[in-house]
Order: sequence, then structure tokens, then C-alpha cells
Amino acid sequence: IFELIDTPCEQQMWQVIKDQIIHDLDQLVYNQPISLLGKWLPSINTSSEKTRKLAKRIAKAVGYKDERGYRHLLSILRREIRVTERQMSLNQWKRINFEAVPSYAMKNYTNAFKKHQPERFAKYLEDVRNNKKEIKASTLYPYDLTRQILLGEETDITELQWKALPNYIDKESNILVMADVSGSMYTISLRPISSSIGLAIYFAERNRGPLHNVYMTFTNDPHFQYINENDSLKTKIK
Repeated sequence: IFELIDTPCEQQMWQVIKDQIIHDLDQLVYNQPISLLGKWLPSINTSSEKTRKLAKRIAKAVGYKDERGYRHLLSILRREIRVTERQMSLNQWKRINFEAVPSYAMKNYTNAFKKHQPERFAKYLEDVRNNKKEIKASTLYPYDLTRQILLGEETDITELQWKALPNYIDKESNILVMADVSGSMYTISLRPISSSIGLAIYFAERNRGPLHNVYMTFTNDPHFQYINENDSLKTKIK
């Protein structure tokens, strides 16, 4: 939303944020749930100069005359929504609700959870595998997880988050999926090949019909690749 700064829509954008702040504070009075606005508003005392400038601009735009008021607002909102990073920095590991941890935070902090809450985190993962609890993956893309595996950085939750990815197929499809695996796709970042393989597996798995779990490779030796749905994501990529 901050991309609207210095555009004709800037004033309307500030009004949206002001309205949400007022709504969230009203909700707190009546002990009702609030939005995640406090998580996404930038901190004014961060190490990034760019972020500090943005935070100061926001504070002024929404009506705070000094930085202290804005910092107090963020503290109130973040305490209520229990931002994962805040609980980690305060060493409040026992208070972290793993089921509510956002997608990227779960992907990035898995090892920290295993270190500080080994038994409770292991029990949570077991419950996810048994469909007793959920794991967030709504903001992840297939390449986030395939690249993690190609880099050798997969964790205990990589497979679980792959299975929890949103389904963007709104009807039964039987389409020929093609993955570009030619030499030009292999860069230092592995982003292109991660995207290609990730999307191929993702859509092939969701095909219905003869092309279910099938995709074709685009290379000097093109061929059909058949996926065993009982294999792990790591095996499928390999």
C-alpha cells in the first residue's frame, strides 16, 4: 500500500490506514480481534535508514506529532497480535502459537523453534502430519520450497508447507505442463530453475485426467516426466 505514496491516491491511502488504526483501537477496548496492521507498519527505530524515513512519514501522516506516540501505538498493536519476531526477541518461546505463525516466518524460523521448543514443536509437526493442526503456506510460492531443496536448505516443514500451498486451480484441468530445464535456467541464484520445476510439479499434481502427475521437459532431449504422488517433494525434484 505504501507504493501509493507520491501518487494521486496518496491521501486516500493514508485515510485507509487511519481508519484501520481507529478500528483496531476500538476493537481493543472491547477485547475483540484486531487486524495485522501493526505487524506491517514499519518501526521508527530500525537499523534501515529507508525504513526509518518511511516510518516517520507514516507517523506524521496519521496524526502523531512525535515519534514516541507512534512507537507506543506499534507496541500496543504488536503486543495484541503477538508478532512472532517480537515474542522471539523477548525470549517468550512458550507463548508462540505455531499454528498462527505466518508462512514465511515458519519457513525461516523452523530451526529456532526446534532449538528453543523441541518437544512442543515436534508435537505440533506430528499434529500437522495427522491433519489435526494446520500450517501456514498461503503466501508462499512453489519456487520458495523447490529452491530451498535445491540449495540443500530444506527443513522438517518444507514438505508440509508444500502440501499446504493454496490451490489456484478453480476447475478440473487436464493440461500439458512443460518445464524449461535447459542450461539457461541454471543461474547462481537457482531462481529460474526453481520456478520452472516448482510450477511444473505444482500444476501436474493438480491435473485431472491422463496428464495427472505428468509434465514434459523443454530441453535438447525432451521427454515426459512421471511423478509418483507417494514420493516426497525432494524425490520429485531429484
